Amino acid sequence: MNRIYTIILLFIFQFLAYSAIGQTEQQLIQSVGIAVNPPSGPSGTVFVVGDKLLMTALHVANAMTNTTFTLSLNGVTADVEFEVFSIQFDGSDWAFIRLLGANANLFTFTPLNIAGYNLTVPSNVFTLGGLQLDYAEGTLVDDQNNFLITSGIDCFPGASGSPLVDDGGNVIGILSLNFGNDDDCGWINLTDYSAILTGFEDLNVLPVYIQTNILNDYRSISNGLWSVPGTWERFDGTDFIPAAAPPSSLDNRITISSGTEVTINSPVTADQLTIQEEAVLIQNSGLNIVNGNGDDLIINGTININSSCSLSGAIKDNGLINWMSGNISFNGANLNISEFGILKISGSGNMDNTLMSNNIFCTGTLQIENSIIASTIDITFINTGTIKGSGTIDFTNDFLNNGTISPGFNIDINTLDFKSTSIFLGSNILQIEIDNNGGPGIGNDLLKITGDLDLDGQLMISEINTVPFGIYTIIEVTGGTINGNFSNVTMPLGYTLIINGDNVQIEKGEIDFGPEKPGSGKSIVLDGSSSVMIIPHEPNISFAPTEPFTIEMWVKIPPTQQPNSDKVYHLLASKISNNVINYSILMLGTPFDSDAGKIGFLQQNVDGFASVVSTSKVNDNKPHHISFQYSGSSLRCYIDGILEAESTEINATSTQNTNPIIFGGVLENEFFGNCKYELDEFRIWNIALSDQQVKERVCKKIKETDLLIDNLQAYYKLDEDSGSIIKDYTTHNNFGNNFGANRKNSVFPIGDESAFDYINTTKTTSISHPNGDNFTVEISSGDPSGLQSYMVHGQPNSIDGIQGLGGNDKYFGVFVIGVTVHNTLQIISITQI
Repeated sequence: MNRIYTIILLFIFQFLAYSAIGQTEQQLIQSVGIAVNPPSGPSGTVFVVGDKLLMTALHVANAMTNTTFTLSLNGVTADVEFEVFSIQFDGSDWAFIRLLGANANLFTFTPLNIAGYNLTVPSNVFTLGGLQLDYAEGTLVDDQNNFLITSGIDCFPGASGSPLVDDGGNVIGILSLNFGNDDDCGWINLTDYSAILTGFEDLNVLPVYIQTNILNDYRSISNGLWSVPGTWERFDGTDFIPAAAPPSSLDNRITISSGTEVTINSPVTADQLTIQEEAVLIQNSGLNIVNGNGDDLIINGTININSSCSLSGAIKDNGLINWMSGNISFNGANLNISEFGILKISGSGNMDNTLMSNNIFCTGTLQIENSIIASTIDITFINTGTIKGSGTIDFTNDFLNNGTISPGFNIDINTLDFKSTSIFLGSNILQIEIDNNGGPGIGNDLLKITGDLDLDGQLMISEINTVPFGIYTIIEVTGGTINGNFSNVTMPLGYTLIINGDNVQIEKGEIDFGPEKPGSGKSIVLDGSSSVMIIPHEPNISFAPTEPFTIEMWVKIPPTQQPNSDKVYHLLASKISNNVINYSILMLGTPFDSDAGKIGFLQQNVDGFASVVSTSKVNDNKPHHISFQYSGSSLRCYIDGILEAESTEINATSTQNTNPIIFGGVLENEFFGNCKYELDEFRIWNIALSDQQVKERVCKKIKETDLLIDNLQAYYKLDEDSGSIIKDYTTHNNFGNNFGANRKNSVFPIGDESAFDYINTTKTTSISHPNGDNFTVEISSGDPSGLQSYMVHGQPNSIDGIQGLGGNDKYFGVFVIGVTVHNTLQIISITQI
């Protein structure tokens, strides 16, 4: 995989967005400008998002070392100064460029709209950029979180930073990667609208710059009825003109303009409806909001819903009603949030929104983001859906919950404050997340209640990052007492529930994993499909560019990688952020033909890649010890204690992100797939183990007496008999989780002591037991590359079929390296005294 760089030209373009596909190319070509970064240097494509404001890929912006470039745009050419703003959201490859100085005023900038929605797969997409200003049409074929994959669009030279647009000219992504060929480009998803808005706010640029007009946009121009054409203007692609008919859901964005008041007296169906500040929508008849492109309803002003009216819509996927400020007034009417509907109440800090209603019925999702919602009249709020987020709900009457309450869930670890009573009924669910940032409302979700609280329903606790042992408050009650108990409680192993008169707490304590198993103990089997093992992020296993590290583990991989044998890469263990593989252990797949089955280590950040690949294959259904070291200047690959490959081409050396390490795969697309394999003895060190240090630990468990024990940052023996918790045998106690992977008696050659010989022609090893027994192995034929022998202080994992064992409390084993057919070896001498 390669970053896309060019040699001389930096292209800057802008375009007006048209909804007609046929006009997209024409408008793009008319709006292209060229910027040259003299005298030479890397370049890419950037695009206009505001007055003197551009966006591009971060790796393009970082490569711009000059303070000026020559910009040619719409017939005007001048040298312009610029500055780069890198506003990072978990490693996303995008940045702002702001033009400075007097010469920037010579140009006319028409912003390109950034989409606030995701396209479905497949969808038609378009782009323009590169050295030859190439226009391309293709298909969005995959959407992996914040990473998009397209087909049919060439990754032509100079195209890094190009915008990916929909058929309305709205930007959904920025070109970031190709995959070693011209086709199938990778794009950073820009539909995280809140992140983009935050970036604009940090630059003190009004968000209006991302709202350019597109064909068939409507806006109100006077007070009047929705059904009267004279209330509206329509954008014809160039200007707003008098509307011939009122807007509908078949049109594009509909805006109730600031200072106007629009009344609905007959049923209306709408999509992408915005009520601006100091604008009013009066609803005397039904308003149905459908799911479509963008935010389905944004309320910055006031919407008054009168008696016998409804605000409804089956808003699925990314569709939502976004109440950002202002008021919603339900004058005698009920508020109904439908099954798939989302009412999002958002604002910075505590925005005092006023909600007046007869009753509220929520069967969908009410999502509160750091806001206060309140009622000034007696209402009843009945929830059978989901209420999540952070903020305060303040009603003067009862809140009745028979659904799910998730304070902070999937938004932030925070506090959800109910100024009401009776929030728990028989089948309700309370979801609480625990994090390691410390403190109620910061380190764990907190539900606050005013009044008495009768507990019932189900409590579900999830630990999203490892937290220290201690007590965490999850419910606080003021002005009342807590009675009863939860009917069902689901918590991670090691947690206990404490119910007091005015709060509910959970305590995390030591976990009893039982006696330590001898030898290899147990192992984990990942099925390559649904099973996953996860190690939470901790700073000690996320290494800076100059920090050395070693990652090692035992694997047993079958030759066939079903159900994804056609993948280019099969992920064994990866630390992935927004589909950027900060580091990953992977196996080459069948598209590599003769190299398929080789094991590799990949590092990636926005600056590029660094990788090393073994010379031998490991998908032979036999045990293999794999070890990768980064020394600060090179990457090394060891298989079964033998150095097989080394690379000094270190283009991307940072492994830092806040995401977990995932085993079994998570980046499932046309290039990356999950891996089916057996896993044991996973370790991470904060040093690059030497050749001798690697060999010493191939067939030996790590003990507290190990000379390098202080350098061991993570150690998972995977010896648990059952349960989802995986013990970390270091002082960091960063316990992992097993999701669906089977456990079995390990087949890997692992002991308490080991000896090795990788040098002599006749390979010889010898181990002495404290009671006087010696075990010597000598191999003089078969030409092995190495020999490891090991001793276990205990009986084997299974003694089925073994006769005459008696009180024997030790056994010995042999691991021969580099011989295809093991049974041709001649073991000359095994001596036990």
